[in-house]
Parts: sequence; C-alpha cells; structure tokens
Amino acid sequence: MTVKNNDAVITRTDTTKQLPLVTEIGQLNEDTCSIHWYGGGLFSVCFEKGKVYFFFTPQCIYRYKTKLENDRLIFLWEYTVDCVFDRGLEKDYGLKKPAVGAPFGEFALLNDTTIQVKYYYSGWVKKVNDQAKYVDTLFPTILKTKRK
Repeated sequence: MTVKNNDAVITRTDTTKQLPLVTEIGQLNEDTCSIHWYGGGLFSVCFEKGKVYFFFTPQCIYRYKTKLENDRLIFLWEYTVDCVFDRGLEKDYGLKKPAVGAPFGEFALLNDTTIQVKYYYSGWVKKVNDQAKYVDTLFPTILKTKRK
C-alpha cells in the first residue's frame, strides 16, 4: 500500500554484480550511475561528477548540477529535462521557488545504503509532492539502495 508523501522506500537488488561500497559522500561525485538510490515515488536517483539524475519515471529524467562542500553534496536549481509530461516543477504554487542556479538542497550520506536529502525550499517541495498525481513523493527525504 502506498501512502502519499510518506517517503516509503523502494528497494531492488542488483544480481549481476556487487555494488561498490559508498563510505563518504564524495564518492557519489565520482560515480557513473552504477549505484541507484530509491525512495518515495521516484524511479531512482543516481550520481555522476557534478550531476545528479532524478528518474521520476524511465520517461521523465531531470538532471541537476551538484557541488561537493565538506560532507554534503549540494544540488542546484539549474536543471535539464528529458520528460514526456509535465511534473509541475515550473509552477510556484504561490510559494517561494528556487531561483535558477540557487542551491536547492543537499545530500548527506547516513551509511553505505542510505542518503538523507534536505530541501532548502521545503514549503514549495511539499506543495510539489502534494500535487504529484499517480506517484507517492517526487522529492523524498530518504533514499536507499539494497546490497545483495
């Protein structure tokens, strides 16, 4: 059963190879999407150097720029879109929305299988999540990967 905006975790095991162990957030800034993280209504999230990909569905991908600062990976509200339908991210919903190029949120590694996400525009993110139809949460606060 899916409850809207509960940050429920979807996990999957990759049976073809052992995933690399992630012990520090900087490793995500070097990866080439060999590890996918799951949570909420997202299909998955993966990282490359200077980028994070939000796979809302296999047909809807948003890529955000990232920068590494100490033990956090900051992502910016400067994105490219490859999506066949509108996710509502262009709307302000009457709330303060991030400006282009502004920090939007940060990823912090809790352990080798869990990432916590903090959004700097939490009211706007909540509204986007509330407006999302047919999915749980577009912007979850917990992402997990499952190791075999």
